[in-house]
Amino acid sequence: MSEHIIYSHPVIVLHLKFLFSMMLNHSYVPAAFGHGIVIPILKDRHGDSGSVDNYRPITISPVISKVFELLLLEKHANALCTDNLQFGFKTGLGCNNAIFALRQCVEYFNERNSNVYIASLDASKAFDRVNHYKLFTTLIQTGLPKYFVDTLINWYSQLSVSVRWNGFDSSLLFIKSGVRQGGILSPILFNVYVNCMLIKLRKLDLGCHIEGIFIGCIMYADDLLLISASIIDLQLMLDSCNDTGAHLGINFNSKKSNCLLIGPNRSVKPEPLCINNAPIFWSDKIKYLGVTIMSCKRFTVDFSDARRKFFASVNSILSKCSLACDMVKLDLLEKHCLPILLYVIESLNIKNLQLKELNSWWNSVYRKIFAFNKWESVKELISLSGRLDLLHIVNMRQLIFTKRQLLCTNDVISALMIRYVRGPELFKIQNSFSNNIHYSDAKIKALTFISFKASCVLAS
Repeated sequence: MSEHIIYSHPVIVLHLKFLFSMMLNHSYVPAAFGHGIVIPILKDRHGDSGSVDNYRPITISPVISKVFELLLLEKHANALCTDNLQFGFKTGLGCNNAIFALRQCVEYFNERNSNVYIASLDASKAFDRVNHYKLFTTLIQTGLPKYFVDTLINWYSQLSVSVRWNGFDSSLLFIKSGVRQGGILSPILFNVYVNCMLIKLRKLDLGCHIEGIFIGCIMYADDLLLISASIIDLQLMLDSCNDTGAHLGINFNSKKSNCLLIGPNRSVKPEPLCINNAPIFWSDKIKYLGVTIMSCKRFTVDFSDARRKFFASVNSILSKCSLACDMVKLDLLEKHCLPILLYVIESLNIKNLQLKELNSWWNSVYRKIFAFNKWESVKELISLSGRLDLLHIVNMRQLIFTKRQLLCTNDVISALMIRYVRGPELFKIQNSFSNNIHYSDAKIKALTFISFKASCVLAS
């Protein structure tokens, strides 16, 4: 396990150095590196437990192989670069950056009285459909050294898994396609494999542009969004993705793919688009990276699903720790339930009404823990406990997110931040702190301000 390496004698560094050097010199990895144990995890406990589709396979890989992959990744990270529109598994980037880019693009065209047409594509088991020969060919074309590619070829020729069920392991199953599950390099290799799809879309030069910057698609690993101000262009982009996907062996599932219209001119619903000769229907909402986006005049997020998950998690924790003290309960809910409400909220320009609604949900937690009545205010309780209310937490996350975005080296994010800094949204965030405080006690107000300022300094 990882603890064996973390707490081992420092001499293990020399042993691993000799082992990894021999592996790279001979382009050979031990057979154990290619073996993994698959543990099926039930996705929906209320669903059909007898259905294969209701299970998510989690593969356990040797820890030393992961150390070896981290070494390769650190040494050859520059050669494994992909397009700036790919936000998945990159240092300093995440889901909040992808959602921020999407929102900025949609708002840019909506402010100019233009509709935005979005296609959300579902790639069926994309990680498992990677063609090994095409993957190695792509890696050679990126300029990676021969020993790196030869080592991967040997590694992937030994891939095998066994399924563990009720404490018993199945016979070996040999893997002939797909990236290795549970590997550190696997998502990076997948990004390189599908990078040609983004390059082709960029050369096609269709879709949305902001001040000369192409933002016609946003990709996070295998989750792909196509964005266009023209339905005709969107269909041509779908055709391009379909052709590239066929070349890579990736199939797009039209039944799980959706189209969304956001903009002021929504009087006529467009005809369904198609991919792989199958229709993609227009939907009232789509879910991308865990965020439910609605078809409205402006970029709008639906929090109904987050509300359900939040209160289900709150009730589950409170029912299991009824004998714990109040501060322990609050600490548990802050760590396990509050992140559900705050997920990528710093990248969303949500309405004040929605923000107040989220704040009321979090305030209800304080009322449950400390036995307050529904009509009693908990603002003083939150401040005296040395914490911030949700409004101030959101302000803090927005300011820190903005600071990190300004230091981001991604060209797309940098271009969007120039427009963002010049706009009124950042000014509103900076001034929202004083507008959100309505406490009558000056000492409580000062305490909240000091706590807020200190949190910003520490977090940044």
